[in-house]
Amino acid sequence: MEDNNYNIRRANQIKQFSRIKLGFQQFIHKPFYNLIWLFVCLFTAIIIVVKNKFIVFISVPPLIEPVLNIVLNIFVFLIAVLMIFAIFEKVGEHTARRDENKLMVAFSAKDLRNGCPILISKKKIRGTDVTVCEFYSNIPYAVWIEKKEAIADAMNVHFVEKIAYGGKNNNNGKIIVIKTAKGRKPIDRGILYDEQF
Repeated sequence: MEDNNYNIRRANQIKQFSRIKLGFQQFIHKPFYNLIWLFVCLFTAIIIVVKNKFIVFISVPPLIEPVLNIVLNIFVFLIAVLMIFAIFEKVGEHTARRDENKLMVAFSAKDLRNGCPILISKKKIRGTDVTVCEFYSNIPYAVWIEKKEAIADAMNVHFVEKIAYGGKNNNNGKIIVIKTAKGRKPIDRGILYDEQF
């Protein structure tokens, strides 16, 4: 039971870190997301104005004012940092949810007993229709290969390369890399009739 709790906690930590990383990655690969920073800057500016008015309003003694100013500046900085991480996490969650839900359909309940694969990276290869997705997964590689067609059907894609391991040297058994393009390709069944007749 304790091992199971550890595995759940570990998976949640990996998921949270992956969401932040994935969200950050999306801001690089999809520049329109960067418009969000205008709202973050505006919100931070409003907080700074409110902070300055608050200091004037409470009329702090001159001896305490520099200390209070430093404390409030640190507070504003922390709010901005937390807001940035929250935005990365939300964008990552939004990006991952659809692909992870589709994978849940492709795998059986037995395969998913140790958790659904967690999307840790998703990027499109520039100038092509190919998308590279990396998943953190406790599902064995052999099961991914066995369920390849079910995965392709569930995600409505076709594989452009063989499913592979990920990681720094492509040897991490917990990271699975799939390279796909949109749409299913019909299975080649060979020649169905003989033209000589």
